Formats: sequence, structure tokens, C-alpha cells
Amino acid sequence: MLSLLIKIDQAIARAESWMLVLFAAFISIILISQVVLRYLFSNPLFWAEEISTTLLVFMTFIGLSLLVHDRRLINLMFVLDSLPATVARVINIILDILVILTLSCLFYYSLVWVSNPITQTETSATLKVPLWYIYAVLPGTLLLMIFHYIVASLKSVFSKPREKSE
Repeated sequence: MLSLLIKIDQAIARAESWMLVLFAAFISIILISQVVLRYLFSNPLFWAEEISTTLLVFMTFIGLSLLVHDRRLINLMFVLDSLPATVARVINIILDILVILTLSCLFYYSLVWVSNPITQTETSATLKVPLWYIYAVLPGTLLLMIFHYIVASLKSVFSKPREKSE
């Protein structure tokens, strides 16, 4: 079962990587087109800034989820490395549980926020798109972060404890 979860986790991470690349390419294309159309043809794209900002927000949250998958968030490993292996392992498990609980609370409150009737009626300034479509990236990526953290925690629980390198 764990190997299936790991494969799903890796597939999600690959999809997140590709989405980041595609969004960066779209932002580049949109902004280059905006500059060319504005300064060479005096006919700017009125929606370029809004789409670029939205894609940048998507990239930020998806990138954070990818960082969770890769375990590249800021941490204080030197503290855990100075402890005995079993104590460090227990503290790591406790910290993982706390992070999963925190992300779960954030997920719940982001769902409440996105499903609020006031939020549901807001529209974007330029394109008049309902903003809850854009806001939905928050609970979506929080759910992915929770999944990444659960899989990483299960991997660390069921793996052999690593030996300390002196």
C-alpha cells in the first residue's frame, strides 16, 4: 500500500513540476506579447497583468506543495542530528503530525472561506471571472501538501532508522 502511495505522490510531484514550467512559460509569453503590443503597436492586452498575477499566485502555491514533497522547507536539522537516533525519530514523527494537523486546519478554513457566499459572488476586475475559481487554488494545494506530508511521514516511519555519520 505504501509503494502505491509513494507512486501517486511522485506522479503528483511530476505534474506539479510540469505545471510550474507551463505557468512560467505562459507568463513569459503573455508579458512579452504585452510589451510588444503596447510599445510597437500601441495596443496593449488589457488582461495581461491580471492573468500573469493569477498564474504567479498559482505558481507560488504549487511550488510550495512541491517543496513539501521534496522536503526542502526550512528546518533545523542540526538540532535533531545532535540527539540520539530514536529520540530524533520520535520528535520527527511528532513534528510531522503537528504539521499535518496545522495544514488540515488551514485546509478546513480555506474551504470555509472559498465556499462563503460573499466570496462566491466576487469577480475579477478585468475578465469578470468568479474569483472563487482562483481562490480554490489554496485549499487544493493545501490538500496536496497534506498528502505529500502524510506519504513522507509514512516513509520515515516505515523506513529503517539511518545511522549517524560521524
